[in-house]
Amino acid sequence: INQSIVPAIAFPNSKVGWPQEEVYRYYQFIYQIGVFISRSSVNIFPIKRLWTLGFWQLVNMIFLGTVAYYNFVPSVWIIFAIILYEGLLGGAVYVNAFYLVSGANHIKKKI
Repeated sequence: INQSIVPAIAFPNSKVGWPQEEVYRYYQFIYQIGVFISRSSVNIFPIKRLWTLGFWQLVNMIFLGTVAYYNFVPSVWIIFAIILYEGLLGGAVYVNAFYLVSGANHIKKKI
C-alpha cells in the first residue's frame, strides 16, 4: 500500500506548504511511527486473530486505491491519519505473528 498506492495520492493545492515530492517522506515517517507503536505494544495488547488485521489492511488498500483514482479526500491530514492506522496494523501483524509462533508450546520436537 505504502509503496504503490499512497504515492499516487496527490494534493496539488494543499495548504500544508510542502512541495509535492516531499509529502511522500512524511507518508513514510508517519507509517514508521505507527509500526513502532504497534510493535512496542504486544505485551500490553496481544492479538490472536491475525486475520482481522489482514482484513483491515485490505479495507485500507481498497479505500486508498479508490482515493488515488477518484481523488475525493479533501485534506492530506486525513491521509496522514489513515497511514498512521496502516502502520499500526502492519506492525501489529508482524509482532503478533512472531509472538504467537515463539510462544507456541504445542509444537514438540520428535527425536
